[in-house]
Amino acid sequence: HRDLHSFPTRRSSDLAPPIAAARKLTMALYPDPVGSELTVLIDGVTPSSVDVRVVDVLGRQRIVQQRRVDVVPQRFSLDVTSLPAGLYLLQLRAGTHYELRSFRKN
Repeated sequence: HRDLHSFPTRRSSDLAPPIAAARKLTMALYPDPVGSELTVLIDGVTPSSVDVRVVDVLGRQRIVQQRRVDVVPQRFSLDVTSLPAGLYLLQLRAGTHYELRSFRKN
């Protein structure tokens, strides 16, 4: 059996630089309940294309859009006047990041 002291040692400078921690996608929706225009605030993603989906409680896609995120945090408005009153889920996907929030339409 080998003595622990016989293993080669490494200095911290020999190791690869640490990988930057991945930023978590965050999203806020307001007002809730919403009348005609839902404001979406997103943060935590690098500039990219973002898929936005509004789904009703039966799983039907009601709104599907693609948005360009050039800076973060970013705020955009979503016209929800075509939606009947009820509970909805807003799904946001940016690359491998995914976030889901519910909101109520009056």
